[in-house]
Amino acid sequence: MYNFLMRTYQKIMYLSSFILPWREPELIEGQDAEDKVLQLLEAKGWKSVLFITGPNIYRRGLPISLIDKLKAGGIHLSIFNETLPNPPIVQVEECVKLFKEANCDLIIGFGGGSPMDLAKATAARIARPRKSIPKLKGVLKVLRKTPPIIAVPTTAGSGSEVTLAAVITDLEHQEKYAINDPQLIPDYALLKAEYCASMPAHVTASTGMDALTHALEAYIGKSNTKYTRAKAESAVALIFNYLIPAYKDGNNLEARAKMQLAAFDAGCAFTRAYVGYVHALSHALSAFYGTAHGLANAIILPYVLKAYGQSAEADLAKLARQNNLVIDSASDQEASAALINEIIRMNAEMNIPEHLPEIKVTDIPALVHHAIKEANPLYPVPKIMREAELSKLYLEIKGPSEDDSSTAQPASQEEAAENAKSEQEKLISKAFARCQTFYQSQITKNLRFRKLELRKLKKTIEESEAEIYAALKQDLNKAELESYMTEISIVKEEINYMLRHLKRLAKAKKRIPAISQAPASLKITYEPYGVALIMSPWNYPFLLTLGPLVNAIAAGNCAVIKPSAYSPATSALIKRLCQKAFTPGLVEVIEGGREENQALLRTDFDYIFFTGSPAVGKFVMSEAAKRLIPVTLELGGKSPCIVDQSADLKKTAKRILFGKLTNAGQTCVAPDYLLVEEKVKDELILELLKGLEKAFPSADYVKSNYVKMIQPKHFQRMRELLAGQKLIYPQNARNLFPASEQYGQLYLNPETQQIMPVLVDEVSLDSRLMQEEIFGPILPIISWTDQAELLRSFKDKEKPLALYLFTKDSDFIKKALNSISSGGVAINDTLLHMASSKAPFGGVGNSGMGNYHGDHGFYTFSHERTVLKKSWYFDVPMRHHPYSKRALKILKKLLA
Repeated sequence: MYNFLMRTYQKIMYLSSFILPWREPELIEGQDAEDKVLQLLEAKGWKSVLFITGPNIYRRGLPISLIDKLKAGGIHLSIFNETLPNPPIVQVEECVKLFKEANCDLIIGFGGGSPMDLAKATAARIARPRKSIPKLKGVLKVLRKTPPIIAVPTTAGSGSEVTLAAVITDLEHQEKYAINDPQLIPDYALLKAEYCASMPAHVTASTGMDALTHALEAYIGKSNTKYTRAKAESAVALIFNYLIPAYKDGNNLEARAKMQLAAFDAGCAFTRAYVGYVHALSHALSAFYGTAHGLANAIILPYVLKAYGQSAEADLAKLARQNNLVIDSASDQEASAALINEIIRMNAEMNIPEHLPEIKVTDIPALVHHAIKEANPLYPVPKIMREAELSKLYLEIKGPSEDDSSTAQPASQEEAAENAKSEQEKLISKAFARCQTFYQSQITKNLRFRKLELRKLKKTIEESEAEIYAALKQDLNKAELESYMTEISIVKEEINYMLRHLKRLAKAKKRIPAISQAPASLKITYEPYGVALIMSPWNYPFLLTLGPLVNAIAAGNCAVIKPSAYSPATSALIKRLCQKAFTPGLVEVIEGGREENQALLRTDFDYIFFTGSPAVGKFVMSEAAKRLIPVTLELGGKSPCIVDQSADLKKTAKRILFGKLTNAGQTCVAPDYLLVEEKVKDELILELLKGLEKAFPSADYVKSNYVKMIQPKHFQRMRELLAGQKLIYPQNARNLFPASEQYGQLYLNPETQQIMPVLVDEVSLDSRLMQEEIFGPILPIISWTDQAELLRSFKDKEKPLALYLFTKDSDFIKKALNSISSGGVAINDTLLHMASSKAPFGGVGNSGMGNYHGDHGFYTFSHERTVLKKSWYFDVPMRHHPYSKRALKILKKLLA
């Protein structure tokens, strides 16, 4: 029944195709092709052109000869050279605006598939100005004459110069879809071999095999016609004869020209006869892993052809005979196998791998779902496949894992480490290059694009809330309430703030020019740095990764983010969320540990944002200094909590415990130690003990809701810090943490890596507890009697990230704020000073440099650029040589 329904749909589509207004683009070929284009424009009376191309193509200078030829002929050109892969809707709207402003007559799409997609989508919007791109998606939604399109391909593969489809990315709804209408078939196709001459060998290989895939899938499908079969046969013959020569010698213009014609013919074939499972499987891989489409097609093609079996044998055998791959007496089975083997041989000769090991077995069900959703029932394949068959194909394409290779020779530890390091550095280099290329496309300068990306991130977070809870539970044993309160909600608030205020923040600020600058206009603009590196810690792995990322994106940067290896579940989740939420190339995620950190710091980023310990922060700054990379360092330190006798002790105890129990004290701004006026010390300790007893009602509650130490070594460090100290702990500790024979301590639970909050009485200032940032649920308590002496004691101490004061004495507050320098201050509470997007958060001295949140986060990731526009009407003559004493006198009066 399933197959019957699929075939019925395909038959209806096939019959409907005979009434569509198909056309084939008029070919413009030869050495004088550019002259022919100019002659065409002159003959048609077209004077103004919208010229759409891509940043890399434009940078390489490929379109310059055509542009110069048209300009010399008096043609006005509006050039858009920022096309992104699978161009987003925002770029379509920019091109529509350019077309209308310049009153253009036609569109030239110059490049690979993406510039042509953008050209066609722009033409569709111009033909149907009242329909948005989402309303144009699907089949036959244009149905009106578009502006003329001249397609100029620079790769031999996409065939976009002849197709009716424009593939566009809808960033707001996280979709990639096609507008399909015969009206979008370009009117002309300019084929010039020189445009492909500089194409790298690996691109030649993958785009050539892409064209072969188009031709073969059209040929063996059930919607082919006499016309499509002829075009496919022509394309296959050209590719078998000329792809390898073009690959081996990029300057072989005959081979380049023949491959362009092959792509043209293949495009004509698959436009009317459709493709098949090779494309469906390939598109899923591109969506999940960013695998290059042509490369994926080349690898997948022989596997799918084999899987079709007898259903495609006769057609493949015919092609094999036509191309002299077998003798005439060979059976269809033998001939079909010979053609598949020829594809495998060509792949090997062009260094195209046999497998795609990046495929994850756990992703295969989702990949299969993606592929089936695309292919069935649209593609008229020779054999309809279901989940099991496509799953098997993905496993074959993945290839054997390292664990399955029993015959492999074991490498030495040194060789293995070097190989791993080399591969990881390659991975980092590629990630950085993707971001750099994306940034150079200029799309991040568009505020609408930034907002769309932030909305997509927010939507992804909301849809993935359960996964976030699970990851934080696995890494830190965080309760859902604490996860939402301290991580998810703050990231969402930061996104909301940026969405509300981005236009204001990004707007240039006007300034009054100095006398020496007048007459002129003066303003400050906010430019993104470029590609930022964001290195985050494990204690708030979600918040401290995505919080700075929101600011970086809002400011127009691309980013490579490096979550902590100590929180692997959250790090892996962040990678998946970013792959789902963001346009490829905007954000890259690198997982790993120390080696990856060091490799990243050897990369030429434009900005580094680091959150972690002061010790590592110094190393980061040292590495950044070697390349003069600006940095923000969000560090830590020993944040004091001072209580005097005027404080409300019951509320003070409750709020101190909030700061110390949150994340089990693993917070950079947690109260590190308590300085309490001696008169109220005992009373405050009593309130703290009451608060602890109330906070932890049962052992089950502790196990389920209280955060653990992130790693066994951190647990051990807490234990070592407590050695020899005078300890105070809740009376019910025995019920919560049964005594351990190994440790003999009531407050330690090595099985769960949890440590009961411990109060330590009258700690020596020379002890490790007072020399190191604690970063755990230990609270040293020290009494004081003399206020002035207390404040003087901070003169020789490192500047902390936070200062906490509990008092009703306004005079004491003024003195403390004047005497103690810190990153931030909270009076009569803890932690909350950092929770608002309306105020900056950051350290000073040993606790860091720079700040973020809200406006300050935007400015942190922005370069403030002064722009002076000088008037032509007046110039100060005395500033120019030759100088004179009279000029000096006048200058002194003017500038005094």
